[in-house]
Amino acid sequence: MTGWLIPVVIVALVALALLFAPTRRILRKALNLIPALALFVIGLAAYVLWKPVNWLIARVAFLASAGDRFAAGVERIGARKTGLPAGDREAVARELWPEDRYPFLYSQVPEDIRRPLWEDGKLVGGQDIPWMADRHFSTGLTKAAGQCGLAAALIALVAQPLLLLAWKGVASQDATAAPVLLEQFPNEAPAYVSGWQVWQAVAADFAASLLGGAMTMLGLLAAWLLIAVGVGILVAVAAIEHWRREASAPYEVISKDAHVRWPYRAEAREIARTGYARQVAHATGYLADSPLFQVGSGTGTFRVRGDLAAPSKGQALALDGESLFQHMLVFGGTGDGKTTAVLKPLLRQVFAQPDFGAYITDAKGVLWHDAEKIAAAAGRSGDVLRIGTGTGELGVNITASLAPNHIAAVLRSVLTQVGGAQGDSFWPDMAANVMRHALTVGRAYAATPEGEAEAKRPHPSSLWWAYQAVLDEKKLQAACDAISRANIACLEGMKEASAAGDQDAYMRHVDRIRVLAASDVAASLSYVTATWKDMAKDTKTGITANISQLMDGFAGARELRERFLCGLDEDTANLDAPLNGKIALVTLNTMEDGLPARLVAILLKTVLYREARRREAALKKQGGNPQAKPCLVMMDEVQELATVDPASGLSDATFWNVARSTGIAGVFATQTVAALTQAMGKDAADNFMQQARSKIFLRSEDQATVSYACWLAGEFERNRVFGDGQWESLDQRELISGWSPFAPLDDDAPPPDADGAGFYFAAARGFLNSAAIGAATAKPTYAPDMRFVPDATDQATQLAALSAQQQAAWRQEDRDRQYRAEGNAMTPAMTPADFIAMGRWHAYAHIQRAGIARQDVVALTHEF
Repeated sequence: MTGWLIPVVIVALVALALLFAPTRRILRKALNLIPALALFVIGLAAYVLWKPVNWLIARVAFLASAGDRFAAGVERIGARKTGLPAGDREAVARELWPEDRYPFLYSQVPEDIRRPLWEDGKLVGGQDIPWMADRHFSTGLTKAAGQCGLAAALIALVAQPLLLLAWKGVASQDATAAPVLLEQFPNEAPAYVSGWQVWQAVAADFAASLLGGAMTMLGLLAAWLLIAVGVGILVAVAAIEHWRREASAPYEVISKDAHVRWPYRAEAREIARTGYARQVAHATGYLADSPLFQVGSGTGTFRVRGDLAAPSKGQALALDGESLFQHMLVFGGTGDGKTTAVLKPLLRQVFAQPDFGAYITDAKGVLWHDAEKIAAAAGRSGDVLRIGTGTGELGVNITASLAPNHIAAVLRSVLTQVGGAQGDSFWPDMAANVMRHALTVGRAYAATPEGEAEAKRPHPSSLWWAYQAVLDEKKLQAACDAISRANIACLEGMKEASAAGDQDAYMRHVDRIRVLAASDVAASLSYVTATWKDMAKDTKTGITANISQLMDGFAGARELRERFLCGLDEDTANLDAPLNGKIALVTLNTMEDGLPARLVAILLKTVLYREARRREAALKKQGGNPQAKPCLVMMDEVQELATVDPASGLSDATFWNVARSTGIAGVFATQTVAALTQAMGKDAADNFMQQARSKIFLRSEDQATVSYACWLAGEFERNRVFGDGQWESLDQRELISGWSPFAPLDDDAPPPDADGAGFYFAAARGFLNSAAIGAATAKPTYAPDMRFVPDATDQATQLAALSAQQQAAWRQEDRDRQYRAEGNAMTPAMTPADFIAMGRWHAYAHIQRAGIARQDVVALTHEF
């Protein structure tokens, strides 16, 4: 075979071998063995030379900055490209996520409403998660790669002459020295040469040897340097690929929702996206300066269960000022922490706002103690006024602010709620009606000379006077007679003033007769002098009994009666104070003082409602905003204080529908839905709960409460997984493993194994699989099982291998189809079991924030 034919045959054989995939794989593995072996050898040398080489690098400025120069070189290479390689992140982001569609990506989103930048297993907008792996290609990584490459180059530079010397030393031991013989013929005299000729020959020989050695050394040094540079570049590339592969591995595991939920929930994501965009616009717009009132910290439960608006683990749930005016309702069993974990922390935050007034009341008469301490801690002791029967506490002239029909509505509501007529509304209606007429008569009587003389204890316009008048017909009749006489006297006075031309006197009589002869007064006089007087004895006795059920208890509660029911102004407070930045604390205990204290507490809050409506009308007439002077109304055990009469407009069944416009924010606490329904009735209780847009549910065993909470939480799609290393969603993965595609990175930090010789062995193992820098790609859920695919050696085994490969592919498809089809179902976001499992100091919270409800099982901060 001729000489030129041999290379041609070798090339042909290699080309034929490359046609077969198994051969290609073997050749690629064989080629990768060379750099892998080099890395392994460098690693062995690094164990000895790592410390001295790094000591040298640290002390030579040129070498110490080599890593920075390598990183800068990589950056310059990228600068010649476009997009992300060139570092133009903003341009790429604006192309992938247009600002008009995703405005929340280009503004400062408040921390408490910031959402993860993924949804349904993909990045916002649909980009695959593996795309994020390139964030690890940082300055720290390229700098560390350059340093490792430099260290490897120096090690190779030092190791090469050492290896050569070692090889020469071994080779010199095998060589034999030949003896040097001088030429001399036998029996002849030696030949002599001159010294100059000898030295000339020696010098020429030495010069030739020196020049040859120098050229050899220069060649060796150039070769060693070239090899060292090549080794350094090889190691730097291997380092980048090794660290890229390690960093990319978590991103390549795709959660199930990316396969199942993303393609089929586009409309839900669109609603969530547009709603979130509006929420961020509100929170950063007109609510930017609004104070936030934190309720708790999210546990991430609802986010895992599919609620795209739910908070992440550890994220705060908070109400802004607008949401607080949409009111909040707290449910929780006895001793489960309503006060310590919700009400007190909220009070602390509200009292920190100097413009906020407050009205605090509860059935047990204990919340005011905590509120007073919190006000003192906030430096607002001067704003506190206590309303009650204790020393230094103030009363309230209830009838000065409430019209007779308002008081009658309260009486009707309380009578109905206490079951005074076994559920029949006739007796409460009649009792309230009689009291309304008595109060109307009493107010007119207070304008007569006789009434003015009597206006001490009690005042004729007071509730206690009206009750006494109902019980004593003579007292009531005397008042009616006095009103009639006063009317006649006013008419005569008007005639005399008109005849005398005294306009001022005439107008005084006109004003007086407007009170004495008003249509409601005339109707009430007619009722008490005719209808009430002629009413059947049994009916009258039943009505009186109902009234006495409410009022008789005041006979033995002098302080309570005189401070609130007798119409006196001494030592009293005006309930417009909390509407003007004061903190009113009601100290009455309805548990100890019974029904009278409860009635007073209900009347007091009704007075507050009335004052709020008056202030609203006055401020709006002047162009003011009632919410500029906000007032928090906090009621614990609200079922004991709620009224439901729809006629007055000042009951809890109707007032909270419009309370927001009056500048009042309501926070209510009760034990169960059942207790609220029992006290208010189903329709009124449902309406009342609806008016509280934010709700918190602590542990409860009440079926109605648990059912209501579970209904409120709603349902979301779940995509459960059953295999190891599989994840339902990114949120589930983050909750369980702590890994997030957006975990904070330090761009300048080196990779974890960049400072040791062991890195070279890890890179060598990686180089056996790939000798080039790759990119992160999604891994299949199930890889083909190739364990039973035989090696192809001939035609028969090739067919068997092909059939086995087909079976492995089909098996992979079947498992993937089963993975996507099983475990998908709509499930409740909250279950009854959650109320048992969440334990104390946790609650299910449904909180309004900037126009969107956010919900989760939250961890509460309690204050004993």
